[in-house]
Amino acid sequence: EPVANPSKGSWSSFRNGNAQLGIASSPLPEKLDLLWTHEAGEMINSTAAIVGNVVYAASLKGELFALDKATGKRLWTYKSKPTDDPKEFLPGFKASPLVTGDAVYLGDEEGGFHFVNRETGKGRWTFDTRSEIVSSATFFQNKVIFGSHDNSLYCLDAADGKQVWSYATEG
Repeated sequence: EPVANPSKGSWSSFRNGNAQLGIASSPLPEKLDLLWTHEAGEMINSTAAIVGNVVYAASLKGELFALDKATGKRLWTYKSKPTDDPKEFLPGFKASPLVTGDAVYLGDEEGGFHFVNRETGKGRWTFDTRSEIVSSATFFQNKVIFGSHDNSLYCLDAADGKQVWSYATEG
């Protein structure tokens, strides 16, 4: 089944959209029931994104993962650095993922900003800043915008990760 585009019923980014209102379009049932839990192996420091039948979450273990919304089964795992060595340090993810039609965008604690294919979990490109990224990204037209602790706001071309502009803030 192909991945679904974010729709009105999705929660595709931190506080659900560019306006960051934090309002869901679907009603909550009177009584909530726990359907499943998932052991991430390390603390999750951010909100998850939910699009279609998939939950996207990231951990301080340096893993971004996709879970089946109905069962909690892990569909794929992306690591902030390619390694199979369990002792190698992986930069953790503190920011919430941003999900678009074909991608998951996310910054890590060493300043890497990642484009991950939503369907496969494979990385397409990484853009390096000079410091930790804890802010969640936002999407506008074909651009992705995020801040870094290097005191800069970045705008990248969403498809290839090339820098369109950056703005030096005063902290």
